[in-house]
Amino acid sequence: VENLRRLGARIVVFDLLFNEAEPEQDAVLAAAMRRHGRVILAAMSETTVEAGGRAILETSLKRPTADLRDAATGMGVVNVVKEED
Repeated sequence: VENLRRLGARIVVFDLLFNEAEPEQDAVLAAAMRRHGRVILAAMSETTVEAGGRAILETSLKRPTADLRDAATGMGVVNVVKEED
C-alpha cells in the first residue's frame, strides 16, 4: 500500500479477505491504509444451501478484521462460485 501511494495510486482495492486477525501485521497494514486514505477491502458472502440445492438455508457475510475495517475507506463483496466435483 505504501509503494502504491508513493507511485500515485488514487485508490487501492483488495480482492483478498483479511478476516483472520494477525495483530502485528494488521497494525502495519492499517497504518498504511490510513496514510493512503482510499483503500477498499473485500468481504465475502457465504451461502449455505440445502442438500440437492433446493433451498438457501442461510447467507452470511465474512468481513475483514475490525482494525482493518476501521482503516478502510469501504468494502466490496467478492463471491467465489464453488463448482461441484
